[in-house]
Amino acid sequence: MKRGRLETPGSRDLDADAKQMGQTWGQLEMLAQNRDAWRKLVGGPQAKMR
Repeated sequence: MKRGRLETPGSRDLDADAKQMGQTWGQLEMLAQNRDAWRKLVGGPQAKMR
């Protein structure tokens, strides 16, 4: 494992993930407020049970 500064900041990784999902950062913030919608988006293990 390398020591020191990360190659890319975490926020840049999150932006790339949001872009890949076809969502904007604002849309993801709104979805995060709604647990059921967020679970459906991220596909967590509890997403299908509710």
